[in-house]
Amino acid sequence: MDKMKELDRTIASEKDPKTLDRLRAVRSIRKFGIGVADMANHYDVTEKTIRNWLKRFDEDGHSGMGNLPKSGRPPAVKISRMKKIAKRLFDKGELTTASLRDEIHRKTGTKFHLSYVRRTLRRFDFTAKLPDIVHANAASDDECAAWYRRNMRRIRYYRKRGFKIGVQDEAIISESGKAHRKLWAPRGIKLRTVITGRRNKKILYGVLYDNGDQMFRFKDQFNGDMFLQFLRELLRKTEKVFLIIDGARQHSTKKVKEFLRENKHRLVLCTLPPASPHMSCTEKGWSILRGATEARRSYASLAEKKADMSKYVRTKRFNLDPYAFLARRMGPGKYI
Repeated sequence: MDKMKELDRTIASEKDPKTLDRLRAVRSIRKFGIGVADMANHYDVTEKTIRNWLKRFDEDGHSGMGNLPKSGRPPAVKISRMKKIAKRLFDKGELTTASLRDEIHRKTGTKFHLSYVRRTLRRFDFTAKLPDIVHANAASDDECAAWYRRNMRRIRYYRKRGFKIGVQDEAIISESGKAHRKLWAPRGIKLRTVITGRRNKKILYGVLYDNGDQMFRFKDQFNGDMFLQFLRELLRKTEKVFLIIDGARQHSTKKVKEFLRENKHRLVLCTLPPASPHMSCTEKGWSILRGATEARRSYASLAEKKADMSKYVRTKRFNLDPYAFLARRMGPGKYI
């Protein structure tokens, strides 16, 4: 009786329809005494099949009532061979869905559908990835880690002496940008984005501080004079600043160096390792800003885009942790 109660509970929770039919057939025979022939007619199977269900239930219980593995047709190309071909293409830096399909066809004479090739690559634990753009002179992970250890001591030193810690960077805001977001439209209707084709641009200077404060200014050019003007505005707003910058030449002109000597008690510049934008939280800020403005709509003029971006940086806070970005590393990767 207890066994039948357990069978009832199993039937109530079973999701697979074929397993459910087998369990119900067993219950009908064992609990209600219905004949094997009647159940065979009801489920449109042979009596031998019903007896096999009873035997599987007696031997393994409800766990033995699931679908048994089927041999099926042997594959046209062995999975192991497909994996070797995929690895060979990956080592060459040429592994795409189409290239794997074409290489398998060339090697074996069998041409698979692209959807099957994608499923097979996932079975090999491959995922589609967009390669990161890395400068040829970018600092290694070891160099970035050494920079982090050395300069975190400096940051703690200056923070104790009342300096605000900030990360500074520049972004080019051009008039020729266009919306990159997909939009819904009725079938048969083509959407168009209006652009001017003009190449006017502005430079957006920005600083993100470790306490959540931020400061952004639009300038006409990216040169030493504009950077020096931005530093003067920075010191008018803040008493003492420890500023982390990248290695752009405009940051180390003679005028900038002279200004730093005159204000060494108020302003300290710290340069990031070469070509290491992944360590700057301001780079992420540009991505957020563009996603919230120019990626959502097109602009008829640069003034309109500037006004939209200016409103965003005045009213929104990025709230990025600069130290989490400074500790970031490119990690193990493959250059293709």
